[in-house]
This record gives sequence, structure tokens and C-alpha cells, in this order.
Amino acid sequence: MFCVFGISSSAKDYRICHFLNKELQLKLVPKPEIAIETKKRNQNFVMNRFSCENSNSVSNFHLVNNKSNGEILIKTMKSIDFFLLVEGEILKSELSALKTNLQQIGIIEHFVELDGKAFAGIEHFIFENESPKNQTNY
Repeated sequence: MFCVFGISSSAKDYRICHFLNKELQLKLVPKPEIAIETKKRNQNFVMNRFSCENSNSVSNFHLVNNKSNGEILIKTMKSIDFFLLVEGEILKSELSALKTNLQQIGIIEHFVELDGKAFAGIEHFIFENESPKNQTNY
């Protein structure tokens, strides 16, 4: 089980991670990027991702780029630049605090809580696949 936030920001992913780490007391670190082969242009879309285990709860956090080099991972969400995924159980009080903290991060232009069902079929890229430069058709 996981919840998902869509984040709009013109900042680079490492800057978003810095502010998420600072405001949410996380330790997001880079994970191996994943290359997804696009059928349209026969090129690879490189998806950067960052992850951490939250020692204060049973939740793990993942930050994933939605856009890279003119490609969009989830095309129905073109206005979203990043996805913040919270894997595991999260208490209502933790969720409320998370939303409050996201609002306080100045480089985040907008965020929205999304339906996790929109990620069916791609969550294994984010959560399970730890080997670098894996190729998958999407």
C-alpha cells in the first residue's frame, strides 16, 4: 500500500530532495536510474529516483521524476514534475503533517495527493528494481 503526491516544481530533483530531507527529516539518497525504452522514438527515458527508509515509522519514501529530456513517464499527468511515493502504512496524523510540511517548501509550486491506482504496473520499477540501467518497454 502506498500514497502518492504529485509535485510541480521547476527545481532539479536533487534540490527537491534537499528540501524534502530538511523539512520532512528524511534521508533521500539517489538510487540507480532506470532506462525505459520509448516506443515512439526508440529512445530511452531515464527515470531518476531517490529513496529512504523512515526510521520514525514503517513508511519508505521515494521521489521519482515524471519528466526527463522531453519525455513524460505518466503522460496523463503532464503538469506533474515529480512523484513522492510513501510506501507502507501512514497514520492520518503523519499524512496531515506531511501535507503541511510540503506546503512550507518554497520551491514546490504545487502538490496534489493522487490516486495510487494510477501507478498500477509501474510501481515495481520504483520499489523493487535496484539494478542500474534496467531496460523496460513502457
